[in-house]
Amino acid sequence: IGHDIFAMTYCMGGGWQRYFSYFLGSKTLDGFVPQPFYQFRQPGYSGGINGAYETFSRHGKFVIKELDTRNWMRGMTDELDTMRIGTPLSLDHFRATVLKEIGQMLAHYQGYWWYDIGANAYRHPEALRVIRQVKDVGDELYARMPMDPFVPEVAFIYSGKSLGWGKPRMWRGASHFPTWCIDYMDLDLATAGVPIGHYFMEDILNDPGRVSKARVVVFMNTYHLTAAERAFIDKEFKRDRKILIWHYAPGYLTETDIDLKAIAKLVEMNVEADNQALRARAIAIPGHDPLAAGLKPLQGIGDSTRCFFDISENGDYLQLFCQRFWINDPDSLTLATYHEDGKSAIAAKRLKEFTSIYVASPGGLSPELLNNAAREAGAFVASRPGPVIDLNGNFISIHGVAGGRYSINLPRIADVCDPFTGKIIATQADRFEITIVPQKTYWFLLR
Repeated sequence: IGHDIFAMTYCMGGGWQRYFSYFLGSKTLDGFVPQPFYQFRQPGYSGGINGAYETFSRHGKFVIKELDTRNWMRGMTDELDTMRIGTPLSLDHFRATVLKEIGQMLAHYQGYWWYDIGANAYRHPEALRVIRQVKDVGDELYARMPMDPFVPEVAFIYSGKSLGWGKPRMWRGASHFPTWCIDYMDLDLATAGVPIGHYFMEDILNDPGRVSKARVVVFMNTYHLTAAERAFIDKEFKRDRKILIWHYAPGYLTETDIDLKAIAKLVEMNVEADNQALRARAIAIPGHDPLAAGLKPLQGIGDSTRCFFDISENGDYLQLFCQRFWINDPDSLTLATYHEDGKSAIAAKRLKEFTSIYVASPGGLSPELLNNAAREAGAFVASRPGPVIDLNGNFISIHGVAGGRYSINLPRIADVCDPFTGKIIATQADRFEITIVPQKTYWFLLR
């Protein structure tokens, strides 16, 4: 990396919901270490961490995922807690978990380390063999990194400044519910079958070329936008038949005030709002448009997070309510309505230069809608929604969340090789077929 001392810092919780400006500008710090979410390490979950990987890479920074997975030889406390923290309960369980978690990092050319908690977490020879195997694959992959031109054509944009926007509206303890549930929406969107690049708004403002190839741009939490950022979005993104997807309250906070008209101008639809905390369940209107194809009834992950691990008699639902926005625009296409009163919760508007999709419900963007949008925009799509697919131009990791037979599109013409057996799966192909078993992880090298 160009110098002798490698300096890292710890960051519980992933890589977008913190103030990273100091870290990105630091001449001392090279990387930070987050942990994958404990319970979502389990096979059959998307797992991992959510981070602005491509922004970190541009600044020469490393994201080092910490793997403190233990193994099937050693739990931690009681049986339930052992399951909660994602301790592998067999060799197959261990292999599926670590390949899933490491595959995410390799696909973004980021890193990982093993934390041997208790000094005997990996004492089984089969665990050590897996550790060696994945290191060998990583060595080959990183050696070929300079020859990889692939850039995802779907971009997620995060706003560091917007993290403080919800503090005056704290209906869920010290958090802002629409911001809090983005992590869960991110995990859900990992099953969309679409490769994704992750960026900070503050970063692309200074380097728009980073996302110039994006056909779909998702504004995850851009609640606070300056006049310069709004002008940048109008100039750089509202053109070339791109699809722009807006989550919850984009641009609601200006430099001086909160303003519904600022949202409306950004999303190009008339927007209205309640001035109280309400529930916001978005129910899809299926099948009436290509963007609505295959949508599940309850859109996104926001409503289900209201019930997470809640076994109290009355629950804490009021803390999980938030201000509600809806679309009131006769020229827009409603894709989902609020269950409570039928108002438009998700709507699309196909304009001359671009298409705008406004997901007003918190956590309301689903894998199916993202996949539909990517296909309509002509972005590269790896498969239909179902498994977790992390890939770059040299490598594919697939984790079985939903099993079945899948056609996997490749980012380039290549030989597809199983890195552990050396078996050639396909020769000079642009796609290949695979039967995916739930809770199993598959790796492939593209040569």
